[in-house]
Amino acid sequence: MCRLSEAARQPSAGPEASTVSRPGDRMQQTVTERERYRWLGVCLDILAGALVGAAMPGIGPWWLMVAGWSLALSRWQHGGGFRSGWRFGLGWFGVSLYWIVPLLHEYGLFPWVLSVPPELLLAAWCALFVGAAVWSVRLLTSLRSFAVHRWWILPVAIVAFEEMRGVMLSGFPWSPVALPLTAVPAWLAPARWIGESGLALIVLWLIAAGVEFGSGRRRAVPLLVSAGIAVGWFAAMLQLDGLPQSNDVLNVAVVQGNIEQELKWTPEMKDMTIHLYEDLSRRATTVTALDLVVWPETAMPFFFQNPGPDRSAVREIARELGVPLLFGAPAYWFPPGRDVPMLFNRAWLLDAEGKEVGAYDKVHLVPFGEYVPYEDLLFFVRKLVPGVGEFQPGRERNLLEVAGQPFGVLICYEVIFSAEVAQFARSGARWLVQLTNDAWFGETAAPWQHLAQAQLRAVETGLPIVRAANTGISAWIDRTGALRKLLPLNHRDVLIAHPRPSDAAPYVAVAGWLHGFWLLCTLGMFACALWQRYRLRRVAANLNSMTNEAQHEPDD
Repeated sequence: MCRLSEAARQPSAGPEASTVSRPGDRMQQTVTERERYRWLGVCLDILAGALVGAAMPGIGPWWLMVAGWSLALSRWQHGGGFRSGWRFGLGWFGVSLYWIVPLLHEYGLFPWVLSVPPELLLAAWCALFVGAAVWSVRLLTSLRSFAVHRWWILPVAIVAFEEMRGVMLSGFPWSPVALPLTAVPAWLAPARWIGESGLALIVLWLIAAGVEFGSGRRRAVPLLVSAGIAVGWFAAMLQLDGLPQSNDVLNVAVVQGNIEQELKWTPEMKDMTIHLYEDLSRRATTVTALDLVVWPETAMPFFFQNPGPDRSAVREIARELGVPLLFGAPAYWFPPGRDVPMLFNRAWLLDAEGKEVGAYDKVHLVPFGEYVPYEDLLFFVRKLVPGVGEFQPGRERNLLEVAGQPFGVLICYEVIFSAEVAQFARSGARWLVQLTNDAWFGETAAPWQHLAQAQLRAVETGLPIVRAANTGISAWIDRTGALRKLLPLNHRDVLIAHPRPSDAAPYVAVAGWLHGFWLLCTLGMFACALWQRYRLRRVAANLNSMTNEAQHEPDD
């Protein structure tokens, strides 16, 4: 009782006593700050990826890619794992593939609210490869001997896993790392020797070297790497400008019919479509003597092989023009013993007399557009997305020939597959023609991104590309990737191109080897990362076991 009264008589500690934090309060404050920093990291990852996505053609300026990759690489050089890379990829592809939402709403008949999840799902799939790359590097560089090399290993991993993205489940290499550089075609010059993946690698190395140099830790090596890349890049640009020009020049008319997708396949539009392309083609012949007239993918909305007035009308157009005609139209074939035909997306070539002298069937089809992959498992897709085709892939990438100059035909998004396009050049093609129907994309960034992919292929192969698109963007691209002429979106007109057939670029000879190299890099890095993860877990388990034994060891 005496003690209690004495305690009561003690002077109060004053208001300062309330500011003294207890251990529990400090712990709660630490947890709150940690949670705040975690959410800040999430936002920074998505923001960095969104900047890279916004740098793609048709969306924003190219230099946004430098800002986005700088932010991401600065974070990953100090840590980062799968989730950080995946969030970055989600921002990257969520922005660059935004055009899928209006496409599904307009042609898939999806309500707006249901058009977003498929786009995010595809973005999440593409983001897996970025996440896997960052995760692999984090584990590999957990070894002290590799830790100082993270800044240059990261770009290698990103490019390697991006190459895998173009292969798995038929591949979808849309919005590649180097695509924003097509804004300045001269910068594409190194792709003539090392391809788009090699170009992406040196871009990321330059950005990573800048980040490492700015950190102030190790400046000599990043500076030397940056200088070496800059010198090599400039030399490639000079060499590309100095390449000898071919003496052969072709005169090619590209007809952009600009027929809306909703009307294209209606029966009443068939005759009008034939007359429209005939009138535009006749206009082209009044400008100059032509070696070829090109109409876009499925320009003729009927089976050309069927005898009848439609077939005769197209053949008569070629005869009256006196010019070979290349055009797209669907085709079919009945295999022996089957009543159901196989459908093909075909490019037909008629000579100046209207006779069929060649054809090419599209080899790499669009999944969920021209066919349903793994249809036994995804049987519900046809009910969800009306209009999904049942096309079959062509058997070979054969060449066609006009005026003694062999050329390869790329139908639609076949142009986005680097190693496959190189096969045409390796087979002897001296120029390329792309037939496409980008009406599906509407007035979004997708047609510009598709066109930019063709610019990359022109530099890689060293061959000029003539591009015919139903609603645009039709174009003539020279072997340096420069856009010599183009027709804008939703514009009905004729473009006269003068491509110079050329010899293949050095990349063509090694395209298959480089493609295989990058895939082996992906598998090797992933396998080594798994092994390192297994080792780290074994070490942790052994330490826990030793600790438990020490705790249970009886005292003497």
